[in-house]
Amino acid sequence: MSALIRKSLLHVPLEPYGARYTELLHNWERRAFGKHFDLVEITPPEKDSWVSMNIGTGEVLDSVARPVWAMKQTIELLKKAPVMGRVWFSDFYHPGLDSLPYSRAQFRAYSFLWAQTFDCYDFTRKLFVNWMRPWEIMALEIYEKVFVASPMLKEFIGIAAPSYEEKVEAVGLPFDYAHVQKQLGTLPVNRE
Repeated sequence: MSALIRKSLLHVPLEPYGARYTELLHNWERRAFGKHFDLVEITPPEKDSWVSMNIGTGEVLDSVARPVWAMKQTIELLKKAPVMGRVWFSDFYHPGLDSLPYSRAQFRAYSFLWAQTFDCYDFTRKLFVNWMRPWEIMALEIYEKVFVASPMLKEFIGIAAPSYEEKVEAVGLPFDYAHVQKQLGTLPVNRE
């Protein structure tokens, strides 16, 4: 009997900020995807990682370090052309994403969309909607499937870009149950 061949997945994580959810997310995704795929993590080479894991400019992620990190990941992805296979982007907004189809590489891309301009309270809506909305439509064309936390965000995307509504799945926020349970283990539980 032959062993099952696991599919591979290129994992393109957000930069791991200790002060943010992204450090935990990076590890949670690694463990979760590693159960189902042969995982290849795409991160900037260590010697090139000048990115400080502190937010110096911006609100949620560092507004300079985020694009630099993403573009270096994109360079690493392009080195895998012409056949990349499945690619998971931890964040929908990934500078350099358009280079994948431009390179004519064979790939299937997926991502998690946290808010973007579709959410009227997100910083991108307030600051960048004029140029970012066309970018988002381009990205929706590239991604095969996009995951969001809530049905409401899925609805907002459907209103803004109805032809892409079928690509969007509401799945809740990603988290590691065992990690959360450990944190709660020391707290008293009210059973009323």
